[in-house]
Amino acid sequence: MADHYLGDVAVVKGNLLLPRIGAWTAEVWLADNEAPAVGTQTVLTVAGTDRAATVIASSSDYLQAKCRVVAGAGKLQSEIQAKDYRGYTAPDVVRDILTEAGETPGSWLEVSSIQVQTWQRTRGPCRNALQRFLRLVTGDTVWRVFDDGTVDSVDDAFDVTGTSQTFAELASWGQERLLLLGVQDSVIRPGDAVEAFGQDRRLDRCLYEFDEDNFKLWAWYL
Repeated sequence: MADHYLGDVAVVKGNLLLPRIGAWTAEVWLADNEAPAVGTQTVLTVAGTDRAATVIASSSDYLQAKCRVVAGAGKLQSEIQAKDYRGYTAPDVVRDILTEAGETPGSWLEVSSIQVQTWQRTRGPCRNALQRFLRLVTGDTVWRVFDDGTVDSVDDAFDVTGTSQTFAELASWGQERLLLLGVQDSVIRPGDAVEAFGQDRRLDRCLYEFDEDNFKLWAWYL
């Protein structure tokens, strides 16, 4: 039985990049000769963890189906129109931006107490409008697309979720603030910490690489 799937089709190899802010992306090669159509909404399963995804590129060259998928609805780059806001709360503005683009907003509790007297949204990509607004009202709000496909703010606690008891310590590059770990699942993610090479490392970006024989995590830390 395969460990990784796109929908109900087995994945023979791939990579999954999880950033601390924004949407994760993945490239997968399928055990099939027909790739799903661009725009297909599906689920990427990597070693037991399901993540809502949308296909943004696909091909079946040489009878090998390959896909690039992105978290959620894949609409963060969609262009939205200019709009004026007066007397809104910050979560209302964020939800309006995301809904207009076609993404599913979460609760946005991290900005729930902020009132917006007036703000003018310019025409452009959804992601740009969201980042511009959050810089204005908070300066440094961390947000990302969650496994269920919702886009939400998060207060990263950097709890330790992995140790040398749960992964293999393969290599460490201090100057690059980078770890290479042998893993069995994809539960470690940015906003977590791992205990590796005798220290707790607060993770900023995670890149999983996997195939039928190997499963590795490249983890950049703060």
